[in-house]
Formats: sequence, structure tokens, C-alpha cells
Amino acid sequence: MSKYLYILDNGHGIDTKGKKSRVWDDRSQLKEFEFNRDIVKYISFELKSLKIDYKILVPELVDIPLYERIDRANDLNKSRKCVLISIHGNAFHNANVKGIETLYHYTSPKSFRLAWTFQYHLINDLHLKNRGLKPRTNISILKKTNMPAVLTENGFYTNRKECEWMLHANSKYMIAQSHVKSIQDIEKNIQL
Repeated sequence: MSKYLYILDNGHGIDTKGKKSRVWDDRSQLKEFEFNRDIVKYISFELKSLKIDYKILVPELVDIPLYERIDRANDLNKSRKCVLISIHGNAFHNANVKGIETLYHYTSPKSFRLAWTFQYHLINDLHLKNRGLKPRTNISILKKTNMPAVLTENGFYTNRKECEWMLHANSKYMIAQSHVKSIQDIEKNIQL
């Protein structure tokens, strides 16, 4: 049994509006629900082989209301110490913006330690622009879950070059591997 149960939140569902890139000249398009789920799938395969306990928060393809995702996570935390990792792609109206950032609730020192660990491994492994740690007050999945929690933003699908990179299966696998390294680091070195 691992030290913590890692709750993998794959974010948006198939019916979440607006969570996709534009259609590029080559007809490719990144849909965030697919991107998030691919990364979570890769993470879960690795964690299973490492015998690290995990739970996929949203196994369904449809969009699960935020309050229900929060309730699911909090219910899991009643019987076991949990860590929540919400995995996303990012978007911005300025198509030049790119990079990796990790969000955490500003009042949680434990979540800050997690965010630092994830950002460190993501930047070292992926060599994308470091947009840093982002303390937040109003992101419900970070604020209303009763466990240390982070939200990783793994590239901007509104940036053409970064989106092309994000669309490749190998890139998603690399992102997943970096998350797994962070989880292994937490297991070995961090007391929450």
C-alpha cells in the first residue's frame, strides 16, 4: 500500500463547451477532454506497475458537475489520506502565450509543496517555458477538496507550436511520466 491515494482528476468531459484548440491548417485539433484523459490513462498504467494506489476521479466521458467531482474526492479522503492531481491543457486569448504552470490554493502550505514538486519535474523533463507556481483563491477543485491538491496546466493549446507538440502521443506520455516522477518523489520525500 502506498503512503497516499492519488486521485487523478481528468478535468473536463466530452460535452464541456469551448475546451478545444482551433482547427489547424492540417485539420488537426486538440480536444482537452481527450488530452487530459490520455495523460491520466498513461499515469494510471505506470502507477499500477509501481504498486502506487490511485483512483481516476471521472471515469465517465461526459462532463461531471464540479460539485460532484469535489464530493467524490472528499468521500475518498474519508477512509484514506489522499492527494488530488487535476490535469489540464491551458488556453489564452493571446496565441503567443506558452508554457507550464501549476496551480494550488493559496492558503495551503501542503498544496504549495506539491505544486513545487510537480512544477520542478515538469519543467526539468519537458523543457517548456516555466510559467511558475500560481496561488489561486477561486478554483473550486483546489479550494473545496479537503486534501492537498494541485492543478497542472500542461501547455497551451491556443499556441500553434505548443499545440502541435501536445497532440503527439509521445508528448502526452512524457507529461504523464513527469507526473509519475512527482508522485514517486512525494511518496519517498514528502510528509503531508
